[in-house]
Amino acid sequence: MDLDLLRDGVYLNILYSQSMLVVVEMNFKLILPFFLSDLGFTHSETASVLSSMAVSDICCRLIVPPILDRVAVSRRTTFMFGSICVALGRSCLALQRTLGQIIITLVIIGFFRGISLTSLPLVLTEYSSGNNFPSVLGLSMVFKGISIVILGPLLGYIRDVTKSYPLFIHCQTVLMISVLIAWIVEIIILKSKENKQAVLDVLHRETEDKITVTKV
Repeated sequence: MDLDLLRDGVYLNILYSQSMLVVVEMNFKLILPFFLSDLGFTHSETASVLSSMAVSDICCRLIVPPILDRVAVSRRTTFMFGSICVALGRSCLALQRTLGQIIITLVIIGFFRGISLTSLPLVLTEYSSGNNFPSVLGLSMVFKGISIVILGPLLGYIRDVTKSYPLFIHCQTVLMISVLIAWIVEIIILKSKENKQAVLDVLHRETEDKITVTKV
């Protein structure tokens, strides 16, 4: 396994984002039926709500990938867009109380969830050079497992202490917002390095031109 990948800030950012998404997804799926039950929904209504989200997710996975293949957008961008929309949608879900509102919200969440999860493995293939893909994939799975073991019980502890499902869901949104912040910081750093390199290249060319003129 190529551990030198852990020296790459871009790859570490990808690991962090995917690990947070997996942790949030697992916890949300486990807690959603209890959240609906806490609102007073029957088992039949809960099943209908969960089915509506699943149908929306499946439809997205069938419709969106062929469209994205024809659009010049990186998979990291679509992954982050879908993940943030899902996180914000879940925070909106925590504020809903009627069956109709919750179904509509979960249909929207399911659609963007499909976007984020279909882009999830493609982010790794987009980053990989080809030869190092086994290491890229293997390390990502290790980090996801570690994150689930550490953060999964921690989020559950927050729910047990606060006795609040909405607060639990908002904590998940905070985790995904932290991913967005990390990616914005990465973009700023990379742009800064590119600008510095461009300035150095210009100065280097000007210096070479002056040396050439002097020799002539």
